[in-house]
Amino acid sequence: SNYFTIMITSIDFHLRPSRRARRSECSLYVRVIHERSSCSLTLPLRVYPEEWDRVEHCILFHSGNSARFPFLLKIEAELLKVRDIFEECVDKFRNEGRPYTASDIVGACRRHGSCSLLQFVKKLSQDMVQLGQERTARGYETAVRRLIGFTGEKDMHLRQITPLLMRRFEYA
Repeated sequence: SNYFTIMITSIDFHLRPSRRARRSECSLYVRVIHERSSCSLTLPLRVYPEEWDRVEHCILFHSGNSARFPFLLKIEAELLKVRDIFEECVDKFRNEGRPYTASDIVGACRRHGSCSLLQFVKKLSQDMVQLGQERTARGYETAVRRLIGFTGEKDMHLRQITPLLMRRFEYA
């Protein structure tokens, strides 16, 4: 008889409690489990503990935080984007038909999510303009042009931005 196993991959979001004060924002991370192995990736997204449903693994909207609704909606949208990216990576591995691990999935998603500094700041500036913060958007764009000019590059990958580079740029 023909036996086959369906390799199930779970992708869940979790809240990592802050080590600082109880009232501090906490990091969100994604945990991938595939074939009894797991790997996680901390996301650049932070919420307060009372804004996170630990059972359903999602943003909590309640009347006590209505002023933060627009921000929480953006976080929720980012989580959906992250889930889509992870699911795309899993589908790609499944279609290739070769073995893969949870670590392979996270690595592929890290590479997928990478972008250039100019792309990142362009998107950030567009968001700032929509929020009515045109001067801040222009400030970001100016700072990035100067940083890229300082390095002598035409563009930079976000991973190239290190504390050492920022100190050199700051004192130049």
